[in-house]
Amino acid sequence: MDYQILDCNGRRKVISCNFNLLSGGQVHPDRILPDMHDLLYILEGGWEVEQNHHSYSLQKDDMIFLHAGGRHGGSSGCLPNTLVMFLHISALPGDCHITQYPEQSSWDDALAVPEVVHCQQSGIIRRCFQNIIYHFYSNRPNIQLKLSPLVQDLFYELHALSTGEQTERVEDELVKQVIYRLRTSPQSDTLGRLAEDFGVSESTLSNRFKRATGSTLYRYQLETKLEMARSLLLSGESAPLDEIARLYGFCDRYHFSKLFQKQYGITPAALRKQLKEGKEASSLLPLWKTEEGMCW
Repeated sequence: MDYQILDCNGRRKVISCNFNLLSGGQVHPDRILPDMHDLLYILEGGWEVEQNHHSYSLQKDDMIFLHAGGRHGGSSGCLPNTLVMFLHISALPGDCHITQYPEQSSWDDALAVPEVVHCQQSGIIRRCFQNIIYHFYSNRPNIQLKLSPLVQDLFYELHALSTGEQTERVEDELVKQVIYRLRTSPQSDTLGRLAEDFGVSESTLSNRFKRATGSTLYRYQLETKLEMARSLLLSGESAPLDEIARLYGFCDRYHFSKLFQKQYGITPAALRKQLKEGKEASSLLPLWKTEEGMCW
């Protein structure tokens, strides 16, 4: 399969985007788009699309990346009532097309995306498409300033899904909302409060969270709080440890220090002391590791 290397340094423009309902039998137009990429997502039905003499039989929740300058078309018609989304996105000078898997699939300033990405196991690509279309037709001033980072986000998720690096694996919408709450207000929420706010019993919330993530809600919340506290310390924040403990919902600095040392092998005070002595933050601690299935 061919790949597109996408330059992530410049601003992208969404030239056009929309939905298209095909009654059946339509052949993809034979054309070359010299200055724009054409991204096509199959919502329902199926369609055979060709690019540079490669033919792809696309089914529901498949996406094809038709790159700028490439010849694409089709030789057979689509299935009846095929519904698609498409995005026409400006190409950048740093974009390039390659015919084999790259030695590196990502760089600091570029991403590799295959021509076809199968999205059946994740709804995130569909949502990225829909979000871009939604904002494109919002008629808000300077909307391209918002659309450009949304396109970058789409490219990132396409790369992550195709390489198996994607972390967005939770499908339970309730659990997603709880995770958002834990990450944005980690300091105070208890299981009882969360269950009450989301209108479910404590046992229901606990069971659904464990089933969706592989982690208990308590363990996930604790590791989130500790990682946020660690990041704050590594940034050089000089707030007293009592305040940091209170910020992240620990009983006191001693409780915080005990849990922090158990997680990272060093107390917050010792970490702060090492930072003050000028040691490189990256050499002080290993990267945060979680149990299998806890990251998404």
